[in-house]
Amino acid sequence: LQMATLPTYSNEEGSVYLIDNLDQVSDYFAYHEDMHFGLLNSVDGVTLERIDFERPTNDVTNWHSAAENVDFGTPGYLNSQYVSSEFGAGDIVVTPEIFSPDSGTAMKNLCSITALVFIAFFADRVSAGVIGFDIQLSYSGFTASQQAIFEAAAQTWESHIIGYKDTVSSTVVSITAQAAAIDGVGGVLGSAGPQTVKAGPELNYLYAATGAMQFDSADIASLETAGTLSDVILHEMGHVLGIGSLWSSSAVGVAGFQELYVAGSGEYTGANALAAWQSEFNQPTATFVPVELGVVQERRTATGTRLTEVAAQPDLSATSPVRIFKTN
Repeated sequence: LQMATLPTYSNEEGSVYLIDNLDQVSDYFAYHEDMHFGLLNSVDGVTLERIDFERPTNDVTNWHSAAENVDFGTPGYLNSQYVSSEFGAGDIVVTPEIFSPDSGTAMKNLCSITALVFIAFFADRVSAGVIGFDIQLSYSGFTASQQAIFEAAAQTWESHIIGYKDTVSSTVVSITAQAAAIDGVGGVLGSAGPQTVKAGPELNYLYAATGAMQFDSADIASLETAGTLSDVILHEMGHVLGIGSLWSSSAVGVAGFQELYVAGSGEYTGANALAAWQSEFNQPTATFVPVELGVVQERRTATGTRLTEVAAQPDLSATSPVRIFKTN
């Protein structure tokens, strides 16, 4: 990537988009000054460096202030704070074992210890398979502003889903988003779901590995103008990640993993969701989270207004056949 000049960014906060010559958003990053090392007196002129390029772009723990001994920045060179997520076994030794806060090297010692503790913590969490969740998007038929809405939706999901319960080797979910003609204005807005799934060596859960989102090109512009496109994208992206689509592994033809919902039962039994339901809604004896099985539709008749329930169950089928592969 070559640029004649680099843009100026605010120290406090901002967003950075990488857009290619086809107006496709290749990467996106939202930053704020609180991501800098907390003991710095000033962050003026201090670069935020990405620690590991294999980890999610918008993971706030994947960024750190550049080191002082490189003048707080390494333009054109390897980041001073770069750490690979591939760690070997071994002991961590802190030298010196005791340091004085009023010594000339106190701050350097403190920074070194902080870095070592972070590395040890991160290595442990990576080996446990619970750190990191990265949605990577590719586009067809969307404008740059619409792609930015997709990226914001992905960032929202990444802020809520922090990792995996099993030891998956890849934390990436690749989603293909396409705008195509479906049925014209005002009909079906789109569809979405996982296409392939992955599992860790524990073989406890299926997770979405890749997925597809398709939207009717006849509706996209009006949804964006009305300000509702972000809600639609956020909703459909949830289906790709498994909400309503991977609640039951046998329902997608891969038995032996999670069975948290029986079609038509209206009873979701995921342990964490159930615990939250029991606590948040004062339902301590509940054995399931109730799932709405129908939507209420208002119809006008000659004698007045009546309400009619229309069957609408959670979709437990993907947009295309699900294929499974196990990660080491």
